[in-house]
Amino acid sequence: MTTQEKIEFKDLFDEISKSKDHILGLKDNWDDNGRPSFNQEHWKRATEYLKELSKKYFSEYKLIIQTPKILPVADTSIDITWSSQSMDFTINFPNDLKELPCFYGKDTGGNELE
Repeated sequence: MTTQEKIEFKDLFDEISKSKDHILGLKDNWDDNGRPSFNQEHWKRATEYLKELSKKYFSEYKLIIQTPKILPVADTSIDITWSSQSMDFTINFPNDLKELPCFYGKDTGGNELE
C-alpha cells in the first residue's frame, strides 16, 4: 500500500486497530453468559476482508468507503456495520471459519437485502 493510500485509509486502520484491542481483549465469559473469547484468526478474517473491500473500491472507483464499526456479537461472531441516515448494512463473520459471512441491509425506504 502506498503512502497516499495509508493517509486515505487512516480512519479505517484506526478502527481496525481499536477493534483488535477491544475484541481480542475480551476474555472468556466476557458477556457474563459463558461466551468464549475471540481468536485472532477469526478477527483477522473479518478485518482482512474489510481491507480488501476498501482497497478494491479505491482502486476501481477512487472512492473511500465510510469507516464501519467492527463489533463483537453475543453469538461470538463479528459484525462489520455501516450506518447512515439513509441505510444500515452489516456483514457478519461467524466464529466457525468454515461458514461463509452473511450480510443484511436496510434503507429508509424499507428496502432490505439479505
